[in-house]
Amino acid sequence: LPAVAADGAIDGAALDEQLTRLKAARNARSKARRLVLEYGNTARGGGKCTYTTFVRVASADGCGLPAMPIARVDFNINPSYNRPTETAVEPSGKAKRFEYKYAMSRTFPCVVTVFFKPEAALPPLVLEYVVQRPPGADAAETKCTRRIVLQLGPSAAKSGSSKPIVYRAHPLRDGWVKLDGKLRGPVIS
Repeated sequence: LPAVAADGAIDGAALDEQLTRLKAARNARSKARRLVLEYGNTARGGGKCTYTTFVRVASADGCGLPAMPIARVDFNINPSYNRPTETAVEPSGKAKRFEYKYAMSRTFPCVVTVFFKPEAALPPLVLEYVVQRPPGADAAETKCTRRIVLQLGPSAAKSGSSKPIVYRAHPLRDGWVKLDGKLRGPVIS
């Protein structure tokens, strides 16, 4: 923020600098295209709990991608094996989520790999996830969700790599992946 003098006056140079930064940020935002994915799980049951791990498109407006840019989603509850436990090729239900259900008496890792359609020109996204069960959750269904934003470059150019983007989604957190189409690769935060 700009410096404020003791008499309440704002330093003009500092204000100009902040306004320039704001204008640059707004300009960059107007050119960016964002695909927002929601991921997480539901948990239902007491001792042995049924976990439903899912991923869905939360928003794809204005990013120039198909309405459903996901081709398939692999779910792997044993990351030491190279094969997925299950593959979902179609979203299910009215929420249009790609899902995998599994019952277990404890939480477990579930690596979720999202593969995009060829016209999306995006590398696979690997979410290193561990299913969540909030403390005190018994028979009632609980839901843990987060979002990850894939910020695409200003054009529909290829993302620059087919190497998977690996996002450590445990502990549970939201994320931002910037893909600018250059060879340097994604910027993950």
